Amino acid sequence: MVNPFLDPKKKIYKRTGEEAYQDYLDRLANGGDEDGDESDDLPPGAKDLDDLIDSPSKITRKGDVYVITNLTLFDLQGSPVKVYSEVELDASPVLGADGKPIKKSQPDWIAYYKEKNKKLPSLPLLYAIIEAAYDNQKNNDVAEELLESLKTDFKPSWLVTSTRFNYSQDKIWHDFESSEQIEITQNIPGIEEYLEKLVQEQEWEEPLRTIFMTKNLQKIPEVLGVYGIKGKLRTPDSDRETERAAFAGFSFDYFAVICYNFLNDCGRSRGVYTSAAGAKKNRPYVRN
Repeated sequence: MVNPFLDPKKKIYKRTGEEAYQDYLDRLANGGDEDGDESDDLPPGAKDLDDLIDSPSKITRKGDVYVITNLTLFDLQGSPVKVYSEVELDASPVLGADGKPIKKSQPDWIAYYKEKNKKLPSLPLLYAIIEAAYDNQKNNDVAEELLESLKTDFKPSWLVTSTRFNYSQDKIWHDFESSEQIEITQNIPGIEEYLEKLVQEQEWEEPLRTIFMTKNLQKIPEVLGVYGIKGKLRTPDSDRETERAAFAGFSFDYFAVICYNFLNDCGRSRGVYTSAAGAKKNRPYVRN
């Protein structure tokens, strides 16, 4: 059997890919399933991890956070990489002493949330939150409130994410410099194009799955169109040796997924606290 883990020497969470793969083989040899014990950390009502993944997300407001349940990030094969039983998103951006939202660079926000025992959401997680709110908005006033709340950041500023790119090395990191960091090798060409067009082009399937980590690419334009404008992806076509950060927000007349901001560029942020569920919370990103 071919080792399915992207980089067997790379530390993924607390294990290298080799160690994780050996655990996988040991479970099979002992009569276990591929995913290990899925009973850990499951929320009430979920029979197993697959049941949780198939369950619709729910959104509630609890004090100064929005609580979103059942969010899943997927690899290129459509298999779950991370399953969050619950995500707490700050209901407002970080405010300064004057009561106004403050702006920081991606490195500064990452350091800021480490001290708060939270993290800066990755671009895939931010998209998953917007998708969950989009799916719930018709029957859930809190979901609609969440969308409008994010709009107050997207319009005057951009939200910074923890997704980082090194285009010259074809490297992407989600949850950069956190214990949950995912590293992916993927070439992403320089482009500025509407997502409704890109999701129809076969050569963009893998880059888009790498960036958004969603199972349903065709749904991306619909989800980002919730604000009444089209979504557009922007990546650099020059100076690709410099590492870049991913931001998201309104730009002119479109929703911009901006994957070319320099590391000293600044924007607003919202912190998240995540609760992962089951053995798949530690599943490495698999390409093939």
